[in-house]
Amino acid sequence: MTDAEAGGDFKMPSLPVAAAKESEPAATPKVAPPAPPQKKLIIAPPFEYTPPPFACDPDDSAGYRLEVLKDGSIVESIDLSKRKAATYLTIGRLPECDITLEHPSISRYHAVLQFGAERMSKGKPGWYIYDMGSTHGSKLNKNTLPANQYHRVQVGMMLRFGGSTRLFAMVGPEEDVEPEWDCSPTEMRERMAKKALERKLAKQAREELEREEAEARQAEGCNWGMDYEDAGPSGLVLGETDVSDSHLMEDREAYYMEAPVKALSKFFEREGFDMEFTWSETGVNSHNHKWICSIELPIEVGSQKSPIISATVTTSKKDAQVQCSLEACRFLDTHGVLRKSTAVSRIKRLMLCCLLRSYRN
Repeated sequence: MTDAEAGGDFKMPSLPVAAAKESEPAATPKVAPPAPPQKKLIIAPPFEYTPPPFACDPDDSAGYRLEVLKDGSIVESIDLSKRKAATYLTIGRLPECDITLEHPSISRYHAVLQFGAERMSKGKPGWYIYDMGSTHGSKLNKNTLPANQYHRVQVGMMLRFGGSTRLFAMVGPEEDVEPEWDCSPTEMRERMAKKALERKLAKQAREELEREEAEARQAEGCNWGMDYEDAGPSGLVLGETDVSDSHLMEDREAYYMEAPVKALSKFFEREGFDMEFTWSETGVNSHNHKWICSIELPIEVGSQKSPIISATVTTSKKDAQVQCSLEACRFLDTHGVLRKSTAVSRIKRLMLCCLLRSYRN
């Protein structure tokens, strides 16, 4: 029996038809990869430094060098004769420097090592360190250096820059070695403390002097016309008046005429000096015997410093002293300082008193 006779139409099974391929997208044009960014050219800032007047060319045969120490070991030796400038070397982070340091605390131009003639020690030349206002500073023998100042670097001294742990030891001829102390470290510290105290006391003395002078000027401005030492009835300064005005001189001499030695002693005591007379004799064992008494006054009158007043008498040594004191009082009163302290003497007195008080303590 055929398939048709078995009943029903026979149909051939349909074969799966492949799905139509989707249309392919258009090809994207290839783009070239971006070029790597170009490195910016770092331009070094201008080096602003002018050698000082005492700069001079070093003797390259002297063998100066810096030994670089790290963790107690010498890692490098820098010959100071190999430099770009004639009299100095530059130290910093830039490659343009003579000595380049890579530590981040080092400034671009950190310091300058300058050679020059020493100004305070017989003109002996040597190296100086000059910090150019760096951010983290420089040190010489563990002492932080102030910026923009020259400091002597002798053989054996140690330099340190910024936060770097490297030490730079100056090496050179023996004649440039730092002189040894003539005392122990404790005595040296005491000397340094004493000098610091003297500077402090001197500053206090100057401030006290300025304060007293300001008070004196204020008092002179409110004297109600009764200070005869400032101005006379005609407006003339009596300290500069003509000594031929006998009436004014007599009024002023009344202060010291009766006891000139006592008046002069008060002047010396106020000024902080000892009153010392000197005597000499002439014509001993003759009818021309004379006593000569002299005294040096602690003042400055124009170009004349510490004038010497003398008096000669034919009577006795005591009379010579009295007459000399009288002449000295007249001289001081003529210049208006017998009853007024001079600026130079007052500052000496204040400094001596302060120093004496500190030594006693």
